[in-house]
Amino acid sequence: MTSKEDAAEFVDRHRAELIQRVHMVMPIADDLLRRGMIKYEMFANITTSKTNQGKMREVYKALQSGGTPLKAAFYRILLKNERVLVINLAAEFVDRHRAELIQRVHMVMPIADDLLRRGMIYPEVYSNIQTANTSQDQMRELYKAVQSGGPEVKSAFYRILLKQEPHLVIDLEDAVGDGEDGLNIGESSSESTSLEGYAILGPALPPASNILPGTGRKPAALASDEESVGKITYYTNNHLGKGADGIVFSGYFLCDDANKRPAAVKRIELAKQSSADREVALLLQLDDNPHVVRYFCTEKDGQFLYIAIELCAASLDKCFTKEKPFDLRGLKPVMLLQQTMIGLEHLHSHNIVHRDVKPHNILLKDHSDSVTVKISDFGMSKQLADGRQSYSMRSGALGTMGWNAPEVLDDSRKVNPTSAVDIFSAGCVFYYVLTGGEHPFGKPNRRAGNIEDGKYNLDRLQKEKHG
Repeated sequence: MTSKEDAAEFVDRHRAELIQRVHMVMPIADDLLRRGMIKYEMFANITTSKTNQGKMREVYKALQSGGTPLKAAFYRILLKNERVLVINLAAEFVDRHRAELIQRVHMVMPIADDLLRRGMIYPEVYSNIQTANTSQDQMRELYKAVQSGGPEVKSAFYRILLKQEPHLVIDLEDAVGDGEDGLNIGESSSESTSLEGYAILGPALPPASNILPGTGRKPAALASDEESVGKITYYTNNHLGKGADGIVFSGYFLCDDANKRPAAVKRIELAKQSSADREVALLLQLDDNPHVVRYFCTEKDGQFLYIAIELCAASLDKCFTKEKPFDLRGLKPVMLLQQTMIGLEHLHSHNIVHRDVKPHNILLKDHSDSVTVKISDFGMSKQLADGRQSYSMRSGALGTMGWNAPEVLDDSRKVNPTSAVDIFSAGCVFYYVLTGGEHPFGKPNRRAGNIEDGKYNLDRLQKEKHG
């Protein structure tokens, strides 16, 4: 049962969304008038407003004058008239803040206890949560259960979280920010600031700190080439790569007080936060597949964002260099390609098109006696809205010349590209692996033109070996 205070807090917190999305305004106003909780003049103002949004603004003026009892009554009536909306608002919070909640929720087991007691998670799921090593891993297990349970379970999780860690919920919702009436729900937003079919807002990033989590103390002195930001430490002299949106360093992620994991740390200018947030949102959706690189956490300081992801030994292109090629530890080409396609299929099952499949973005995780393939770099990826099979080219994201599909290069295209662009690129990668580093469309300076013209050469394939 939701307390009056919790109900009033919900009404205050979701003012923007409720003004935009409540449709049954007059039945709610009728009920409040019948109960004697709003004056007739207020009811008249609601009635004479021309739009639902205008009516809801007048409702909120009345709610503000009535305090907690009136807001609690409004919540109960709203729950009766628009139960699905109330549940979805809580569920959207849980989806939108997955990254921060995994990192910042401390009362994981009390929340899991409550969900188990309500019959909303299974005992075996509870056991998985209980046996996870860190609070972050416990939250990952809990999120799997919450996701599979749908909006009802997410809504229950939200209410329990509000009871257990109210300050965290308030902090996260305040971080999103609310304009006078909040988001223009349903209106299109630019390609550069949203994901189609995903939460309108990307994960809000927690502030960086040089205090070790849970200890209240600063870390020991860092080496001269080390920089520490919150839970992330990176080595300024150890560059792993450089791209258009930032530099990647070797470093590590501090899981808890005693454990740290090697990490690749991507440092990105704050001006590019929206694209970084989108990439993190996609990584979080894909977190449960062994052939997609794993996301650890995000921190920021006054100048940069820092994204820590799983550290791998090499990218696929390093296997075919003349000097010191990477040792695949007996991993056969067919198994390498199979693992690549398992990862790619996982993306497509979530309606995500990678749009930049190439050897540089296929990473190899070294386990001393074996190697695992992992797809990485989702900076150009696109999530399709439910029911959509194609995406527009408004963003101009073409992928990498020489590895992208012909329909991406064709300015006269009659239809928009689909996830098939990844299959084309994967086909080029297949040839690259099977032939030891060759490309079916020739030398780098000729590839884009040959792709457009459909001129390919498969002579390096051997029928007795590759047939």
